[in-house]
Amino acid sequence: MSFIHNEKMVLKQKLENKKLDKEPIINGIKILEDLIEELKKDGESKVLEKYNR
Repeated sequence: MSFIHNEKMVLKQKLENKKLDKEPIINGIKILEDLIEELKKDGESKVLEKYNR
């Protein structure tokens, strides 16, 4: 979970860079937020099992 939060912070910092396309960064943040919610709802072991395919 801390890895996800760290990655989210990195992406938010990248949003401040005016030269980068912001749409992929915003999409990445949304994916991480969805993953956090999934982890809270289902637990780490079920999420790992789901994405380890």
